[in-house]
Amino acid sequence: MIAEFEEAEDGSARNIVLSPPGTDGILEGNVWDYFRQAMRKYVDGEGRARRKEYWSFVLFKILIILAALSIDIALNHVIGREAYFGAFTVVAVIIFFLPSITVSIRRLHDVGLTGWLYLLNFLPFGELFMFVIALIPSQKTTNTHGNYPKRQDVTEASGA
Repeated sequence: MIAEFEEAEDGSARNIVLSPPGTDGILEGNVWDYFRQAMRKYVDGEGRARRKEYWSFVLFKILIILAALSIDIALNHVIGREAYFGAFTVVAVIIFFLPSITVSIRRLHDVGLTGWLYLLNFLPFGELFMFVIALIPSQKTTNTHGNYPKRQDVTEASGA
């Protein structure tokens, strides 16, 4: 649980904002914050990923891979090769390989499903299943994978 403290003007009371575990305090951030959060949690398949975090990750992953592909195409054109992708694209794809899997597993957790359903991606039309899951809203309650990511508890406490 991550807690942020705000002291009252008289110094006697504080607002304590508690963030659910697994959110790193990012409850309502911008898309870049959600992308960074997904990249930091790439080795941890635990917890939940909101739709906003999942789609922010997908957006930046696509933009970075397209930028790498553009650099490779430009470099290949300059040196006269006919290839459309090269080292930059391969490195970008490798960098995003594990984070893509874990953010998808955490997205499955967010809707209350097991991460093992990610294996459906290897079947024909399995990616369509993951696309539908990515569109479904979060479970609004605590599930076996963690608290509701949007929930934010505000508690008044005395300064003692």
